[in-house]
Amino acid sequence: MHPPVGSVPVPPVVRAPRSAPGAGCPGGDRGSGRRRRPGRLLVAVALAVAMCACGGGGSASTDRARRGPDRASPADPERRGARAENVAFWYLPIRSAEEIRRLGPVRLVVAGPQNIDRPDAARHIRAAGTEAYLYQQTYWFPTGRRYQGLRIDRHPEWAFCLEGDTPLAVRRRDGRDWWYLDMNERAVQEHLAARFAELRRQGWDGVFFDRGLAALTGYGQEGPPTWYRTSTCTQDPIRPGATFADTWIDVSALVRRAGLKLIVNYGQSPFDPRVPMRPDPRDPRCVERASDCRRLDDGWRHPNFVANEAVAHPRDQDWDNDFVANRFNEQHPLHGGRVIGLITAGTLGGDLRRDNVYFQWARVKLFSFPLGVAVWDREAGCRQAVAGQPCPALATYPELTRVALGAPIDPVPRSEACEEGSATRCVWYRRYRQGGVVVNVSDRAVPGHRFPLGVRGCRFVRDVWADAPLAGNRCVTEVTLDLPPWSGRPLEYRDRPW
Repeated sequence: MHPPVGSVPVPPVVRAPRSAPGAGCPGGDRGSGRRRRPGRLLVAVALAVAMCACGGGGSASTDRARRGPDRASPADPERRGARAENVAFWYLPIRSAEEIRRLGPVRLVVAGPQNIDRPDAARHIRAAGTEAYLYQQTYWFPTGRRYQGLRIDRHPEWAFCLEGDTPLAVRRRDGRDWWYLDMNERAVQEHLAARFAELRRQGWDGVFFDRGLAALTGYGQEGPPTWYRTSTCTQDPIRPGATFADTWIDVSALVRRAGLKLIVNYGQSPFDPRVPMRPDPRDPRCVERASDCRRLDDGWRHPNFVANEAVAHPRDQDWDNDFVANRFNEQHPLHGGRVIGLITAGTLGGDLRRDNVYFQWARVKLFSFPLGVAVWDREAGCRQAVAGQPCPALATYPELTRVALGAPIDPVPRSEACEEGSATRCVWYRRYRQGGVVVNVSDRAVPGHRFPLGVRGCRFVRDVWADAPLAGNRCVTEVTLDLPPWSGRPLEYRDRPW
């Protein structure tokens, strides 16, 4: 069950010009006379506001060729020196820089806990020309073995308690009890500060904190809720009366003091109107999960980025809410651009096929913020394997990671060719200076769909899905696409043939 819907402001909409009124846009001629059902949630209202900037464009001819590209345009020079836009998560042991280079140019790589005792992993990542982040757990630890630098059952005084001196334990699928860490204990913070300093000495640029949603809100938490509770067994508290959520924020400050950067995995968009980040643990309305409870802003104080593993959903599921949240991910007036999206087997709904990965990637890339793909799929991993080497179980889709779209041309995504009676089941698109994204959000094929590039002059266009140039590799101002049901097509532009 989803958390209750809360009220969030909608970022201002910059209205884009339309070539024809009502061309698949809600509220246009096609939709006139249809009344929205009463009782729609706020996210639907916000979506309607945002979607008013949609609309088609372009001329009546297709694949139009010019004499040559507009040489005044900086498209290709920008591409040759383009800054990497996306990120990669590599949850396997890292043995070489070449392994990382195969992921494509990325802004940063998050290495999984398999690399916790492999100090060379940071060197390999940085040798590939990108920043190195390491997965680091602070939320809970298993008993009976060392994990993330700590054997917690040898320090029972470091465990979080809800009753007396008994560590709060949850039996997990590995058959072990996992104890929650009391991050308000002075000795625990000293241990973590020393660990972060050691990671910095090993050459890591930053760390990745997991379990943010559970730590800050209690959603997804196994066992009794702790986020608004204070441990009953803290011997030497850093901050008397601090709750579990408070101290999770406090520990993130230790990362920055060690000279490291920080990604916090919130699990969902921090702007999701149903569960916005950092409810006040001292507000009874937040404990009761009321939509109007008080929110704190200190969750943004220390992280460089907040990760969102619910950045998309299968097909058009949760479309309205994702649309609003992803617009905030890009355009929030204070924190826009500080969210990282991650496509996983969970966001894919268990459908690990390549066409579904492309659909979700394109659905998210209707908005401009960093995105990664990390899918546990041995079949796809074998397709990416180097000859003579074993197949990795992790598929990362480097051809998507390396796409650099550049700055948006359209201020918001547009839609057209909508199904009758639907403002969602449409062909959605957005144009950027160095590429474009087209998504068929419907179960019907859309053949011969015209896509005007929106740039000044003409371009040579490549279909990333097909790994092939379009329009006969001619310089054009628009292309024609045959869109299968539930398909995503990233396009790249440049000013010379592919």
